[in-house]
Amino acid sequence: NSLTTQNQQLKAEAASLNQVASQNTELQNFVSALTPMIKDEINWPTVVTQLQSDLSPGQYITTVSFSNYLPGATGAGVAATPGSNPSLMSAGKQLVPTDIVAQLSLSVVGNNGYVDYTNWENKMSSDPMFTVPQVTSITEESSNGTTYSPTTPIQFNATTFVTTKGLSNRWQLFQVSK
Repeated sequence: NSLTTQNQQLKAEAASLNQVASQNTELQNFVSALTPMIKDEINWPTVVTQLQSDLSPGQYITTVSFSNYLPGATGAGVAATPGSNPSLMSAGKQLVPTDIVAQLSLSVVGNNGYVDYTNWENKMSSDPMFTVPQVTSITEESSNGTTYSPTTPIQFNATTFVTTKGLSNRWQLFQVSK
């Protein structure tokens, strides 16, 4: 009689364990399907907010364009080998192509000439969300046509890369919860 009871209990436990195993398989299939969709998702609101925080008072962005690509892509000027591209520095660290998730091209205007440019470049260079900006042009606007001063309005165009710090945290949260 006791053997029959134990046998029935073991059968009930086996059924329960089979159900758990089945649910685990279903969950792993879900994870496999969802992973490619959110793993490399860029959190653009956070990136834009961070760009704004790197501006000095009186500076503003006039245009911005972006291209995002999978980490490790060698397009858009990202060198394939670490250390061969000086633009892959972020907050004093040399990055590798897998640390890059997007490229930004932007125009910034400031009222304090090269002081604005220098402050912006220093902030961007120390911000772990971006690489050191590569300035493509600087234009000063003289009030009298010829004389420039430290407070002459300035516009500069630059390219920078967004690092993996710009990725959505949904992937990290998903990793923790699985």
